Amino acid sequence: MAKHTTASRSSAGSKREVAPGKWVVRVSDGYRRDGKRRRLSRTVYGTERDADRAISELVADMGRVPDLGDGCTLRDYWDNIYHPRILARTEMRDSRTGKRKMARGTLRRYEAAWRRRIEPAFGDWDLADIRHAAVQAWAYHMPRSEAEHSVRLLRTILREAWSYDELLSSQPLPRPIDLPGDVPEQARVWTPEELMRAMPLLRDTPIESIWLVMAGGGLRREEAYALWWHDLRFETVTSIHLLDDATTSREECLCSVPIDDAYTVDDGRKDVKTARGRRVVTIGEPFSSRLREMAADHAPDEQLCPLSITRVPYAWALLWGEPLRRKGGNGKYYRGRMRDPETGEDILPRVELRTMRHAHECMMAGYLTDSDNSLMHGHSREVSYDHYRRMDETRTAQAALKAGRNLMAI
Repeated sequence: MAKHTTASRSSAGSKREVAPGKWVVRVSDGYRRDGKRRRLSRTVYGTERDADRAISELVADMGRVPDLGDGCTLRDYWDNIYHPRILARTEMRDSRTGKRKMARGTLRRYEAAWRRRIEPAFGDWDLADIRHAAVQAWAYHMPRSEAEHSVRLLRTILREAWSYDELLSSQPLPRPIDLPGDVPEQARVWTPEELMRAMPLLRDTPIESIWLVMAGGGLRREEAYALWWHDLRFETVTSIHLLDDATTSREECLCSVPIDDAYTVDDGRKDVKTARGRRVVTIGEPFSSRLREMAADHAPDEQLCPLSITRVPYAWALLWGEPLRRKGGNGKYYRGRMRDPETGEDILPRVELRTMRHAHECMMAGYLTDSDNSLMHGHSREVSYDHYRRMDETRTAQAALKAGRNLMAI
């Protein structure tokens, strides 16, 4: 069966109906810098009148924008225009807030996505030839997390070429790109019981202080590393408890921590991540009492974490390393604390240090609404914590026992 196609040409351009209601229009006018003809094409859905209107728009665009249709490849645009532009933004600061217009960490992630994913796939493509179908097929061959970041960066590059540099005649990738359907594995976070088991294992280690503020206050890593000991403010409060018709009082420690800056490897000391990140965090027992004990042994102008920021992940990983077989020497005395010395098995699940913030969010989800919890942790908007929550058999059994006791009391 022959394909449905209808073609015609005029002095302005040509149009071809490749399928019912689908037209490909082309316009040629003048010459490019390399001596070849300037040509533009566009796919139009509708009637023949819509195709004629698109030809007129392309002719007007080519007359209005001299560089349109010059055949710039994506690699040429990145090397000569876009990358130098975002590189300059890392040195520019907002006149009102004083923040960098682009963080160096963001630039590093852009460069990695370009080098690993975008350049191998589309580096030699002309800007005008990068269409929805090609990007969609490319996105399906990546893990979901990488596809989301890479597609977002590619769309940003193309839209800047269209809106700012006027190298494209129409908005690129106007329709959303469907991401791969694989659901990322649920993040593993420690339960409150596991946090309590970790406290004695982390005692007197160089990362104890930063762990206490992250697990007890839900701080981001860069926020915790920016703290000094004089930032911690302690107070004692008296709480009253009713137990078996008897009233008892108990003194408890609260620690208030103002969050107003952060520290990263790429940018050094900088402003907080979001507008709502500037806040005051309250840390309760048992984390606050241990922090007060440690504060008595440190000068106020000492940094909270004694390690270099690049050594913190290494020190955290050592907790699951092989325990030292001899004492003394230059070995790490806290190495292997998270492993059973007899069986060699892990005492606690291996997780990244950054998940201590997630563990705190899950813990506070039982006492705060999602809106208040998001505000406490400095999120830019309200978020849900379903991707962190995990129901294990122990918590299920505890809930069943509580429900049974309530039923027996009826």
